[in-house]
Amino acid sequence: MLCDVCRDVDFDQLIYEWNPSGFAHHKSLSALAECSDCAFCEGLWETLKDDASVIEIAGRGDASWHGEQMCFRLIPSSDGIGIEHDRSTLIVFTTDGGAKTTLLGMYGVFVNRTKAEWDTNKIDPTRCGHSLGIMGRPVSPFSNSDECFRLAGMWLDECLDQNELKSETSSPFMPTRTIDVGAADGSEDPRLVVHDTDGAVARNGQPQRLPWLTLTHCWGGSSPLMLTLDTLAEWTASGIPMPLLPLTFRDAVSITRRLGYRHLWIDSICIVQDSRQDWEREAARMGDVYRHGVLNISASSGRGCRDGIFGKRDSSTTPALAAVRLPFKSKRLGIGGEWLYLRAGRWDNYLEYITGRQHNTLASRGWVLQESLLSPRTLHFASQQLFWECTHATYAEGRIDALALPDNKMIALQAQHVYSYKMMLPSVVHWPAGMTADAAARDEMHSLWLRVVENYSSRALTVPSDVFPALAGVASDFQTRLGDEYLAGLFRRHLLEGLVWRSIDTARSTFRPQSATCSTPSWSWASLIGGVQCEVVIDSNGILPNMVGTSMARVVEEESRLVIEGHAIEGTLVLARNYHVLAESMGEPPNNETRTCVSVLDTSSPSSGHLLLLHLGIWQWYFRREELSISRLMRKYCGLLLEPVDGTGSVYRRIGVAMLKVAIGKTHDAALKPEDEVGLQTWERRVVTVV
Repeated sequence: MLCDVCRDVDFDQLIYEWNPSGFAHHKSLSALAECSDCAFCEGLWETLKDDASVIEIAGRGDASWHGEQMCFRLIPSSDGIGIEHDRSTLIVFTTDGGAKTTLLGMYGVFVNRTKAEWDTNKIDPTRCGHSLGIMGRPVSPFSNSDECFRLAGMWLDECLDQNELKSETSSPFMPTRTIDVGAADGSEDPRLVVHDTDGAVARNGQPQRLPWLTLTHCWGGSSPLMLTLDTLAEWTASGIPMPLLPLTFRDAVSITRRLGYRHLWIDSICIVQDSRQDWEREAARMGDVYRHGVLNISASSGRGCRDGIFGKRDSSTTPALAAVRLPFKSKRLGIGGEWLYLRAGRWDNYLEYITGRQHNTLASRGWVLQESLLSPRTLHFASQQLFWECTHATYAEGRIDALALPDNKMIALQAQHVYSYKMMLPSVVHWPAGMTADAAARDEMHSLWLRVVENYSSRALTVPSDVFPALAGVASDFQTRLGDEYLAGLFRRHLLEGLVWRSIDTARSTFRPQSATCSTPSWSWASLIGGVQCEVVIDSNGILPNMVGTSMARVVEEESRLVIEGHAIEGTLVLARNYHVLAESMGEPPNNETRTCVSVLDTSSPSSGHLLLLHLGIWQWYFRREELSISRLMRKYCGLLLEPVDGTGSVYRRIGVAMLKVAIGKTHDAALKPEDEVGLQTWERRVVTVV
């Protein structure tokens, strides 16, 4: 049931170009509260009445907006893809009639889709003007519904057709063990299958490759069902009774069967868990297990192996399903008697489940990033809907169009708007073997590697010493494509750039424990347990950093310790002043230039106070458009903050990073002037060992 105000919603007034002020709804918050017989108004009021964060989000520390006019407007998707024709989100806000507005609510918008749209997963050209950029579609009440599997099968078939099965079937690789899930009708229990040493079963003298699916899941607080030396023979000969499998594993078996496959790989069942030798051998092969699998099943919303993958999408716990309909009528378009459906909240927030941007349980795990990166395609079973991710597209159950396509790549490089690592990295992870890259392509690939490092460093590892093994498969791919040597999480050719990382949260970061199986030098990002940000990477406009000047450091030797020759300045106050002396030596900055000095410690552990600032180099990002006579420049002077580890004054460990950032936002020359680094020339040129 709707109130008179909601029944009068006019689509023509929701479009910004047609009506910038939006559709005028209730006169005030109190008028909304009094409207108790309207499904939409009642739901909106329930989300607002005790929500103090609404004021905080708006940045308005008073309640003046309570008496302001409420309005509706359609905007692009709530995850900010920014496609101009996309009007898939309705926002509810108040306005004082001037510049002040307060966002009250956000709703995903969908309309009933045609049969052609359901059958093809593409916009029906006969109704493009009718839907006018509304890409949303209904989601099923259950994630194991026929509709969900029909959609998943469509996504899979479309990707396989585009890929022509080349990357998965051209290799004879097979996992050492897989689970044969049995017939599709469930008449057989799953059984562990051990493959021969070549990873294939011989047939007519030719290797036979059996396609398999993989599972990504959280183990949870308790251990899942695990393969041991005692159960290996039994599970191979007699099978694994379905009731013995935890719910997540049973659901994965069901998914494998319903998608038409027989083989499934689950880490705890396909690797002998009480054999260090087997674990080390299989861990080395794990990258290929995911890389050559057909599909990775991601139990994205489960907190443990007993939570299951499927579940009823209850509207009482999942607001996205509490859809309310408003009239869809437009005099401009000649539409009447139809409906717009609204789902409360950011129902299409796929970033959380695909890239871990908001760190749901599964996406916060370190091993999961590698599994997601290396798998050619992933089907995410999230709490509100299905998400599909491959190198060709990212899809959501609740949208008819692609959430992201490969041509979004440059946008995707923004640290806060990563849509899909599979699409960021196809030219790296999925390049044909033997393909070479020019210097610019290598620089771009290295920047992408540092973006992977940023995401990975913020994830958790149950075993801290897994920091390198959990990313080894991805690192191997980058090493092959870059044609470079891998050194403790960094690459030799880009070593200076790779050293310029900083801790995101010094107070919470700690140094990784050192052991015989895990030795992380202080100069590597892996020495830290905590998220890092890399400072010398390609920017959101696709501009690569370029090293300038003559004062750059030189790496003399690289092993577990780095020997670096560079300009250095030392003293107890070096942390406080870092590059201030250098900035002062440049003279007064012109009006269009800003200078910022930054120093960040890796952890809050106390230091000796006697520090060394070792200058590494100057990098700049330069953009110029001749036809508009505009240019933009960002230049960073970057160095390491080092602490001596002995009395020789030549061996140090890293404790932080320092930078001088120079930004110029108007027309100028990109050339580095002598005075821009003359201060550095007064620093002592030293050879320093960093361990």
